[in-house]
Amino acid sequence: MTSIAHFQALSEEEIIAIATPIMDNLMDASTRIDHKAHVRDFSD
Repeated sequence: MTSIAHFQALSEEEIIAIATPIMDNLMDASTRIDHKAHVRDFSD
C-alpha cells in the first residue's frame, strides 16, 4: 500500500491525530527559530 493510499483509508479524526503533534512541533520550533526542531518530522 502506498503512503497516499494509506492516508485515503484513514478517517478525518485519524489524520488529525497524526498531524496535530507534527504541526504543534513545527509551529513551536518556528516561533523559537529552531530549524533543526522545525524539520524533525520530515524526511530528506
